[in-house]
Amino acid sequence: MSPRVRGNIATAAPTAGRHRKAGEALHQRPTHHTEKPPVLSVVYLVLSLCALATTSAAAILWTPIDADFITRADNAGWDTTMLLPHQMELSIVVNTSVLLTLVLVVTAFYGVLASRRR
Repeated sequence: MSPRVRGNIATAAPTAGRHRKAGEALHQRPTHHTEKPPVLSVVYLVLSLCALATTSAAAILWTPIDADFITRADNAGWDTTMLLPHQMELSIVVNTSVLLTLVLVVTAFYGVLASRRR
């Protein structure tokens, strides 16, 4: 590398001999660009949708079970021995997992949209 050439060799070579501003070559889109998102972004979206479906199914199935345990304990004069151990925390975890996977789906969807714009 000659002492007069500054910067990265990868950015210096394509701009050599042309009258471009420094760093302009880094912002050029490749000519072979298609409007399809990368495979990894789509896989991430599909897996996050599967996780959302699974956690939603768990929450839907857990809700009547939780209500049944609470009803039995209430009919027995609020006998806490009829409740599951840590039942309230379990309900919070199930509902929070649905919320977190929903956030995961939103970020995956944003990732697919952002990858299409590049």
